[in-house]
Amino acid sequence: MLVVGGCYRYTPVHSVPAPGVVVRLVLTPAGALALTPTLGVGTIAVEGMVIGATDTAYVVAMSGTRKGDDAQVVVWAGEHVIIPRTAVDHTEERALDRRRTMTAAGVVLLAAIAVKLIVAGFTALSGGDEVMTGSPPP
Repeated sequence: MLVVGGCYRYTPVHSVPAPGVVVRLVLTPAGALALTPTLGVGTIAVEGMVIGATDTAYVVAMSGTRKGDDAQVVVWAGEHVIIPRTAVDHTEERALDRRRTMTAAGVVLLAAIAVKLIVAGFTALSGGDEVMTGSPPP
């Protein structure tokens, strides 16, 4: 499940995301500065589900913020935060990355087959599941 969770990507959108859509709002430098009291120092983007949008702001159920040049993620627990639209440089929508998902599923399948073959090999080397009773044959 951890591998599949990483099989998403963010793609730019040019319209206002509908409620329920998971987005990343990349902030302008001025927007990041203005939101420092709410989001903390060094925030460059916010991620979460759009709860609502008006002409002037987004309401986001926060799942995380990205900070600094290395885009370190700080996890949030769904707090609702109002992000002014003037603070947003651009919006990206979270979408399933089919290629990465299929690759991850293939790797997991191959790993499961390898484990099964290794276990079967150890079982064969140890004499299988046979249980000996009585005395050995003459």
